[in-house]
Amino acid sequence: MKKLSFYFLATIIVASLAACGSDSSCSMEGEWKVKSAEVTSEKLDKSVLDMAKEMMLKTTYSFTADSVTIKSGGPSGEFHGSYVLDATGQTLSWATIGATNGAAYSDNMKILNCSGSEVTIVKRNPADTTQAALTSSTIVLEKAN
Repeated sequence: MKKLSFYFLATIIVASLAACGSDSSCSMEGEWKVKSAEVTSEKLDKSVLDMAKEMMLKTTYSFTADSVTIKSGGPSGEFHGSYVLDATGQTLSWATIGATNGAAYSDNMKILNCSGSEVTIVKRNPADTTQAALTSSTIVLEKAN
């Protein structure tokens, strides 16, 4: 009986994951704003993390079918570039160029939750996993009206 219960539970979990991976409601197209943000670090002071969070809360994102525009809530300005949403692999990544300074910027994030109106992502800074992590952020984006 325990084996049967285990197989039944495993089947439900696999079916649920498959349904999430093929969820067509996970689309980034449109205007998005940061609903909430949490930033953690073992290396940085709380005041620095609070400033980073404040900048994140002022950042907006505009996605079309093949491009993204990021309006930074900090001094970095505006970025334009391309993005890739992998609903199956549950990742969101982009490569952009700063409109004000021409600096290249890229990011790779893990999608924790995605619907047509809200996306929860986790990002690591720096995104390069060969380098030691400086911060980890959980960001909830909500579709702007």
